[in-house]
Amino acid sequence: MAFVGLHAGHLCQELSRNHASACGQRKKSIARGKKKKNTWETPVTEYIPTEMDFMGWTPPPLEEDEFTPIVKTAAEAADERKGRNIVALRVAKLTCVTTFFLYISGGSAPQLRAITNLVEERLKEVHGMTTRYGIPGNPASGWLLLDYGDLMVHVFSEEQRKFYDPESIWQHGEKVELSDVVSPAGLRKPEEVMEYGLETTDDDDDWSLS
Repeated sequence: MAFVGLHAGHLCQELSRNHASACGQRKKSIARGKKKKNTWETPVTEYIPTEMDFMGWTPPPLEEDEFTPIVKTAAEAADERKGRNIVALRVAKLTCVTTFFLYISGGSAPQLRAITNLVEERLKEVHGMTTRYGIPGNPASGWLLLDYGDLMVHVFSEEQRKFYDPESIWQHGEKVELSDVVSPAGLRKPEEVMEYGLETTDDDDDWSLS
């Protein structure tokens, strides 16, 4: 197991160094009045393996994973607050950091806060779970995080979701089927919701009491 920890540790260090370099380059570009989608020399995806061998360990089928119901509870709560493009990935064989990522898009800072508040409330109520670090991030930044250890819930603005494009980074993860708990509108991207005439978020929605 020491080898596994060492290998995973090297991967996490490489990701951290690459992320720090990318952030530095972005700041310089912004200072010069330029915006670039990807300014690092080596794409971060090259540091993420298609699969890691944890001493022959294999995760159980998704339907048998004890965290799958928790992921679905969080996704359902996000859908109730009209979250869009709700995607869950199991990355247990790709990283030592977590087991599941849940990605959600919202249309405004108040909506991002409303989504995270209900997800946090529902997971505590149904599964007795609390976040490890509160709710890091500022809704105005367009990115909030709920860290439950084996589940990390990322709530993005549409702009930040497109900018960071997390699904492409973890493209080799296993996609969790959410259609049994999330509405058709919740599974689609915001622009698709409008295109297909599905229920969408109104600009007049009041999230202040959510």
